[in-house]
Amino acid sequence: MQTRSYERSTQNNVQDRVYTRSQKKIQEEIREEIQEKVCERIQETFQTRIQTRSQSQLNQFPLYAVEIDFDAASEAWKKNKKTCGNGTYAYICGKITKSGSTCSKVRATGCNYCKMHNKNN
Repeated sequence: MQTRSYERSTQNNVQDRVYTRSQKKIQEEIREEIQEKVCERIQETFQTRIQTRSQSQLNQFPLYAVEIDFDAASEAWKKNKKTCGNGTYAYICGKITKSGSTCSKVRATGCNYCKMHNKNN
């Protein structure tokens, strides 16, 4: 009988064991490491297994370096337009005048040229 009670008391002591601060710190570090590894593994499996059709198609083709000069593109876009204020633009006539420069008048509604050059065509 005494051995049984001793076994029970030792089992209870193991379960209710009091740890020192350093032991608790080590246990917390181990738990954190395990949680990080589990999270990393879960992310790896989701990244490799779950891909949409568009994502898998992107992986099939190599990516090319695209260099766009936005300043030059903006200037080219504005070349045949006149600013009207508040970020709005209107197309200009663009017809070559007698002096050799391009006409900078605003196009007539529904026409390719201004009122003056539309009459001549």
